[in-house]
Amino acid sequence: MAFGTEILFMLMLGLVVLGPKRLQAMLGHVVRAKAELENATRGIKSHLRTDFDAAPRNEKTDRSVEPGIKTRLSGLRNLEPETEDETLL
Repeated sequence: MAFGTEILFMLMLGLVVLGPKRLQAMLGHVVRAKAELENATRGIKSHLRTDFDAAPRNEKTDRSVEPGIKTRLSGLRNLEPETEDETLL
C-alpha cells in the first residue's frame, strides 16, 4: 500500500467508527496537537542552536570541553580493582 492509500483507509475507518461529526472534531484536535508539537520542536531547536553557538570552543578540536575533565578522567585510569585479600587487611 502506498502512503496516501493508508491515510485514505484510516480516514474511511474513522468515518465508519466515529461518524462524520466526531471524526471532524477528532481531526481538528489532531491538527492542533501537530501544530503545537511543531512549534515546541522549533523552539527547542532554536534554544539548542543558541546554546551551541554561545558555548566556548576548543581551538584544536573545535568542541566545547569542560575544564578539568581530562584530569578527572586520568585519575580514574590509575585505579586498580581491589582484591579480597586487600579488603580483609
